[in-house]
Amino acid sequence: MVHDYLVVGSGFYGSVLAERIANDMNRTVLVIDKRNHIGGNCHSEIHEETGIEFHTYGTHIFHTSSSKVWEYINRFTEFNGYHHQVLTTYRDRVYQMPINLETVNSFYNLNLRPYEVENFLKKEIEKESIIKPKNFEEKAISKIGRPLYEAFIKGYTAKQWGKNPKELPAGIFLRLPIRNNYCEDYFVNCRWQGIPLDGFTKIFKRMLESPNIKVE
Repeated sequence: MVHDYLVVGSGFYGSVLAERIANDMNRTVLVIDKRNHIGGNCHSEIHEETGIEFHTYGTHIFHTSSSKVWEYINRFTEFNGYHHQVLTTYRDRVYQMPINLETVNSFYNLNLRPYEVENFLKKEIEKESIIKPKNFEEKAISKIGRPLYEAFIKGYTAKQWGKNPKELPAGIFLRLPIRNNYCEDYFVNCRWQGIPLDGFTKIFKRMLESPNIKVE
């Protein structure tokens, strides 16, 4: 059979595209994937021994600031309403992550206001005199100073990447949010968040169940 469209990959991008073509345009779609399952990096499966569902490639939390996206995705599943907030410990004290105003004030035992954080961190940064950061560690220190870096970023980064932060590109640090307010949500300005009640894989199965779609 000759299909009207070929979609490569069955993650969110590919599955949504195929679903829209099949149902909105009423055209046929062939979806191919190099993996032996659908869902891309958001694939989930059931552990054989425990019967517990897990996310194959690490935990994923759906989040969006778009009401249209939220309405669309809820056609294929229901969510538990979980909002991602992170806490960490350092020397037996609990701190909010990502680093925000509460983290800075608690760590330094200060009472800074939002407009004062930048100047305070600038003084910490100037202690190191890093002009052109060559790696992740230097970039981090040039943005938040050494104390915050060593307390909250260094160990986590080494564990996440399996490398010394000095061996990582400087640009990776830009993925980490640093806030001068009290916002404790990991995903900023994402009103709608959650984990699907029956798993991510069920979302993709429902998206791709149209008779106009064939998955190989």
